[in-house]
Amino acid sequence: QNATLYTVLLATFQTLLYRYTGQEDLSVGSPTNGRGPARFARTVGYFVNPVVVRSRPSGASSFTEFLSRVRQTVLNAFAHQEYPFDLLVKRLQPERDPSRSPLFQVMFALNQAHLLKDEGLAAFALGEEGARMELGGLRLESVRLEQRIAQFDLALTVAEVDDELAASLEYNTDLFEAATIRRMLVHFRTLLESIVQDPAQPLARLNILTTGERRQLLDGWNMPQPPDGSNRAQPDRKSVV
Repeated sequence: QNATLYTVLLATFQTLLYRYTGQEDLSVGSPTNGRGPARFARTVGYFVNPVVVRSRPSGASSFTEFLSRVRQTVLNAFAHQEYPFDLLVKRLQPERDPSRSPLFQVMFALNQAHLLKDEGLAAFALGEEGARMELGGLRLESVRLEQRIAQFDLALTVAEVDDELAASLEYNTDLFEAATIRRMLVHFRTLLESIVQDPAQPLARLNILTTGERRQLLDGWNMPQPPDGSNRAQPDRKSVV
């Protein structure tokens, strides 16, 4: 589909948000490195600037069609990645709420090392404990620190670690429980597998549930009631998103 790994993962994440919420107008923020011109590649400094990737998913659209639209939106967004986010907020003047970030509350990032080839760099970016890398003869090992503040409601970060994709999902604990976030990550992986098997499926039919969750839906919740009307072994309806 002439789409990068970044675009495929972003479109998948937006599909997952659509399947959870049913919203057909989603805005997800994503950081850009701000180093489009080659002359800035080795310049020391913080150039990162977020862009807003807006999508309009539809249950009837195939993932291939949706991916094509997301790809074009990403290209347009990255063409204007130098436009300061603070200035964008000032010009648009959205209704401000101190409890959340303006324009978007969900962030997606794919961490890729363009200059440093050490695979440990991606693990460092994900905050994995025990990741190792070497810089100029100095050996580094990561230590996990407790994260007390979440800048966004959800922030999904993906990186390639040891020839695999690893993901980390930061979340607002006032809105989500840890068990919910673990299920969300499992659903993200299941959705990716479903897309790989058949990207022509409509978004509404792509599978996000694990085998165990589907079995619970089909065999557990649909069990016929006993003739005497007694309530036997009712399933926990909170266990499946």
